[in-house]
Amino acid sequence: MSTADAATEPSFPHCGWRLAAFEVFWIFLIFFLFAGTLPPDVGESHYLVKAKHYCQPSWCAGDLFLESRDAHAAFYWTFGWVTKIASLSATAWIGRAVTWLLLAWSWQRLSWAIVPKPLLSLLTAGLMLLLMRHFHLAGEWVVGGVEAKGFAYVLVFLSLEAIARDRWRTALILAGAAGAFHVLVGGWTVLAIGFAWLVSGKADRDW
Repeated sequence: MSTADAATEPSFPHCGWRLAAFEVFWIFLIFFLFAGTLPPDVGESHYLVKAKHYCQPSWCAGDLFLESRDAHAAFYWTFGWVTKIASLSATAWIGRAVTWLLLAWSWQRLSWAIVPKPLLSLLTAGLMLLLMRHFHLAGEWVVGGVEAKGFAYVLVFLSLEAIARDRWRTALILAGAAGAFHVLVGGWTVLAIGFAWLVSGKADRDW
């Protein structure tokens, strides 16, 4: 980034680590109350058995579904090893805890990057869930059972935070990584970032 770019880059205040940890914990609790049903949740019955078979090919060998193409290999490779040391139900809870914690952390960072006010990230997290459950985004899945989308959206939130801080290259890298976990989530994010970059006038800068 040039000196001129650095001079015009927006400055965002950061909360201390204690406040950040407090907010992340309560956002995590909100996510748990929203999606903490008994496993398997929607998607888990597919993702977890595929992940187990990916790491242990002898498990249910010959099954038509399990032997099909691995569309989410990054997820299976990253998380499938847990199925070796835990039951599928325990794996679901472990995965949910990890995913919700990462989602809470990334959402807290995104919320602070846009509206840097203490505790407001709890309100925005609740609003996100409300809008997804009942309004225009109804049907889209972000917080729920453990699957590739959860990890992808962690990277999407971090990508959006990077845009709010005028770090477009970092945003594209993070969105590309999201695509490795879920091609639709990451792919559409990359396209949206590209469109935003063009209409915001960033395309006139030296890339």
